[in-house]
Amino acid sequence: MAVHGVAQFRTLAAKMKPGLTIIVVDPDDDYLGLEISAHSDRFSGTTRIYGSHDELVKFSDSIEGFPTSAGDSRHYMFGHFDPTYAGGGLEAHFKCIDGSGHCTLRLRFFDDQGRYGAGTADFSFQFEPASLDEFISTLRKLSTNRIGDSAMLVRKLG
Repeated sequence: MAVHGVAQFRTLAAKMKPGLTIIVVDPDDDYLGLEISAHSDRFSGTTRIYGSHDELVKFSDSIEGFPTSAGDSRHYMFGHFDPTYAGGGLEAHFKCIDGSGHCTLRLRFFDDQGRYGAGTADFSFQFEPASLDEFISTLRKLSTNRIGDSAMLVRKLG
């Protein structure tokens, strides 16, 4: 029985795409509801964020051009980590880790008691800096369309 459980887990893990995904799930007149999820090889996290209509543009602007040097580091905070507010929070920390341009994304998730119960996650993964330009372009389109599409920053393979 234990072997079957391990096989099911490996099958589920293989279906999760490593990386960061942002989906507009609630384009209200007063806010933009985002579902943000990420997966590494071993960990995952998801949270619902209620942000301003220009949240994705602000995020895009903050990471555009990354990395500019071996020591470049960018930080962005979505939502709140305060359980008295609706929705959750996500801290995203982009960091260039060496002179060869290798980059990591550290993510710290918080989700409130709302839909699924409170939870946290904290993990990181490497990504290809070249994939960031496409991610930013997709984020800007997502900000304009405001429904159904998703943007994904893919984990570096290998």
